[in-house]
Amino acid sequence: MVKDKEYFGKQLVDNRLMNSGVEVDAFEEAVIALCDIPSLENIALFVQAFDDNCEAYDVMFGLVHALEAQDSAEVRTEEYVEQLLLAVPLFTAAASEWAEVVFLRMLNSEQHHQILKQKLGSTSQEIKAKVRTIVENIYQRDPQRFEIKCNFLLEEL
Repeated sequence: MVKDKEYFGKQLVDNRLMNSGVEVDAFEEAVIALCDIPSLENIALFVQAFDDNCEAYDVMFGLVHALEAQDSAEVRTEEYVEQLLLAVPLFTAAASEWAEVVFLRMLNSEQHHQILKQKLGSTSQEIKAKVRTIVENIYQRDPQRFEIKCNFLLEEL
């Protein structure tokens, strides 16, 4: 069997709950393998692997770092944000907390925050609706802290 992006993407999804050491190892192997093959295509693969029911929080947070690593010197940040927005519908209902983590980290980066607002204007209504829900949930966490950043994005939604 050829171990390509599709193989490792499936391995991520199949082992995302990490209920055993074997699943943790398989998940980590897939993350490392995909990071060794940097590509904007990895964004969709990583997004599909997030799951709020996973108890291996540190390993799942490593997936956040792997996702962010796709925004590298070889990739313009605009392309990264655009691909991440296109992948938003791939966040499952069981990954809403991780979607908030990903977007919260973008809100806390001035560069990503500005580009995110710019790119939201040209996205589909489906993506806008999902991003609106994510941003509103972030706002609800701490309205005083996130009001300005969230409202900045909500103007585009």
